Amino acid sequence: MTRAASRVSSVRSGLARLAPAGLLAATLALVVPSSALAGRSVPHGFFGMNWDQEIAFRSSSTTRTAQWANMASAGVESVRIPFFWGNAQRVNDGSTDYSWTDQAVTLAAEHGIELLPEVTQAPEWARKYPGKPYSPPSQDAAYTRYLVDLVQRYGPNGSFWVSHPTVPKLPVRALQIWNEPAEYYQWSVPRNKDWAPPYGKLLRKSYTAIKQTDPSVKVV
Repeated sequence: MTRAASRVSSVRSGLARLAPAGLLAATLALVVPSSALAGRSVPHGFFGMNWDQEIAFRSSSTTRTAQWANMASAGVESVRIPFFWGNAQRVNDGSTDYSWTDQAVTLAAEHGIELLPEVTQAPEWARKYPGKPYSPPSQDAAYTRYLVDLVQRYGPNGSFWVSHPTVPKLPVRALQIWNEPAEYYQWSVPRNKDWAPPYGKLLRKSYTAIKQTDPSVKVV
């Protein structure tokens, strides 16, 4: 058996024993060294990963913290992460719970990883179609107000960086408006209705709200 074949065999057997939370970092560790040897020809942040619900909300805080360290050591520079509007504003009383997003922004900044928040999932009180977690918002203005809150807290001039001076400043410079609206399970309009017009309207309003708050923040 050649050295390369031996290495592949060893990697396969090792990956088979890893828990799902560790599989991502282990795979990345194999990929990064070879790309680094070739010389960098892409901008910082190009090599990124998706931090999805399975680990974002269904794993222990210890596991989440460890995986940020693993991603950083593997060369990850940017991460797309869900910011669930419904978790932050469960009640329509004007208050916002930033505890989860504060933790995510802190962990990313401490590991030098840029964030692309995917802002999705309306709270119950703001769903056009009650009972559907991924219903379009019934109030576009309520969604865009939350976007403004995020920019004002985590953006380049955000209050988070003032109130947390020990956290390395790595502002959120882009926000993704919802996710995969063409898919029913992500944008739950009735099957006989076109998804594009209401999403397009929300996207335009979101763009305006974000740019009026901070023109430097990108809209995805």
